[in-house]
Amino acid sequence: MDVLFQALVENSADAVVLIDADGTIRFASESSARVLGYPPATRLGGNAFDNLHPDDETRARAVFAEILQQPGVPVSSEYRLRHQDGTWRDIEAVAVNRLNEPAVRGIVINYRDIT
Repeated sequence: MDVLFQALVENSADAVVLIDADGTIRFASESSARVLGYPPATRLGGNAFDNLHPDDETRARAVFAEILQQPGVPVSSEYRLRHQDGTWRDIEAVAVNRLNEPAVRGIVINYRDIT
């Protein structure tokens, strides 16, 4: 990872993930461990929907479809994710589709615990 990028995101209060169009996690910031308890390396290759509360899945997938159709447009949403300790956390997220940007080629999601 680029040293500058790492310096910018590693101690952020917000967590950052980069996912593919199918939801595969390509990057998870160190701060994601503070928010959900999972070491970032354990999330790589997993799916962003894996720890989503079942009651939020339909809405989250609809928002994700909207994100895919609107490159460059920030889309905010709230949902619940399972923490590593088994509890549910209320999450506020902002996602931006940057799949068409050669330097990014993914969907950037910044999220925080609002429980």
